[in-house]
Amino acid sequence: MKTNITSNVRPLLRALYLLLIAIAVLWVMPRNARAQLYVSQSPFGPEGSGFVSEYDATTGGAINANFITGLNDPHGLAVYSPTEFPHGFLFVADLQNDEVGKYNANTGAAISASFITGIRFPEALAVLDDSLFVAHFSTEIDEVGKYNAITGAKIKAKFVTQGLDGPNGLAVLGNTLFVSSIGGTGTVGKYNAITGAVINATFITALDRPLVVMHPTYEGPPEVARAMHRQVVQVPLLPDYSADVRKLAEAAGKSHAGLIYMCNPNNPTASITPKAEVAWLVQNLPADTILLIDEAYIHFGESEDLETALPYVRQGKNVVVARTFSKIYGMAGVRAGFVCAAPGLIDRMRPFRNNVISIIAMRAVLAALAESRTLIPERRAINAGVRRELCAWLRERNVPYIQPQANFMMIDVGRNAREFVTRMPPQGVAVGRPFPPLDNMLRVTIGTGPEMQKFRDVFWRVYQG
Repeated sequence: MKTNITSNVRPLLRALYLLLIAIAVLWVMPRNARAQLYVSQSPFGPEGSGFVSEYDATTGGAINANFITGLNDPHGLAVYSPTEFPHGFLFVADLQNDEVGKYNANTGAAISASFITGIRFPEALAVLDDSLFVAHFSTEIDEVGKYNAITGAKIKAKFVTQGLDGPNGLAVLGNTLFVSSIGGTGTVGKYNAITGAVINATFITALDRPLVVMHPTYEGPPEVARAMHRQVVQVPLLPDYSADVRKLAEAAGKSHAGLIYMCNPNNPTASITPKAEVAWLVQNLPADTILLIDEAYIHFGESEDLETALPYVRQGKNVVVARTFSKIYGMAGVRAGFVCAAPGLIDRMRPFRNNVISIIAMRAVLAALAESRTLIPERRAINAGVRRELCAWLRERNVPYIQPQANFMMIDVGRNAREFVTRMPPQGVAVGRPFPPLDNMLRVTIGTGPEMQKFRDVFWRVYQG
């Protein structure tokens, strides 16, 4: 009889035991039953203004917008939940501090804000078992390192190096490590997460979208794109130094470009792209390509063929117009400007805007705008008058130049312009630096009447000598 009682009770005891374990797990890990989504945000602002927010991964509802604060430049995130640490760890890569921090994934409390230090430009993170992978890149570094997720000890700093060109994302599936690279046209490589061996460095290709630019032009956009390992497609100017809009559209279509950059009037040539050509490009843009038109110098132009692209913005086209207060307004040091675009494009750009503008800059901008109806035409007329004098003087001496529509111009000196760049300053006149491939062109800023008279005297001595 005793045996029968024991055999009947044992299943009940086992069921009760399993129930108690389930209750204990739920009690210890009440929040892990809910899927959490962590988002790092690195806004432009003072040091320590970066933060990580926590959301419900199922509903998207905010759990804690300030889950972790006091960070400088948080980028990559990774969660690790070993059985012996039921609360789980949240790793945060801080790009500015060159370190990875370790936090309680349930509370956000810092376990070690400097868990791994001395690793340059940590961009992305991923975890497999007890291994923490860190992708970091700069102009000199393209590699993925491997570290112990419990102790932070280095396992292999150069765990993956082959086939990387700006690694900016990591993911692990089984024993496979996937690494996205933003260089070239964008790729995802496939690697062995245990050994680091290459499985397929170009597992997925053509993810990144190039920048298409007229060439030569203002170097800012292409230089930034290259620094971010983006592909830049250069389209030479036409013989009249206007943009070859048909080749720009063709290049954008073939490369699946995300952006075409046009400077109108162009820097450094001071030439314009006629309004009819701009209209053609707007109408023939690839469906998902955006045209950015930089109108920094448009206020200096007098040609009837020069026209702002703002009407295309009002029509809701894929056009962004950039303006600045640095040129005709004379406030280069203030660093104030703006862009105009359709609301949807503005929303896409909003995370990248710089919200820091001084009260002095704001007051200066408001004062300039209040006088813009008289200030702009007056300054345009003064600049154009001095410019016409210089052009007439050059024509009298059969010195070629590019027809200017800006507050500077390009003069063809017939030989390498570096000679003028070095010989004129000792005589009291500083001119622009070289602008390859326009090696024979000298970039000259239009100054006041007396300033340009001195320029003509010095220029002619060097030109003849």
